[in-house]
Amino acid sequence: MRVLEAAAAPVSVEEIARHFAQGKPIEKRAGLAVAALARLGRLSPADGGRKVSLRCGA
Repeated sequence: MRVLEAAAAPVSVEEIARHFAQGKPIEKRAGLAVAALARLGRLSPADGGRKVSLRCGA
């Protein structure tokens, strides 16, 4: 959530994972978190669904 809150533009799961020390190995977990947030309606898709951003007021 902090990565998404700080992002000035939509970000991909890969970009989110890069913000953590583990990097590439946690992409799957980051993807699962993004999917959960999307199901809850907290994210807006961008770039054909390859990137996401927080919905306003989320």
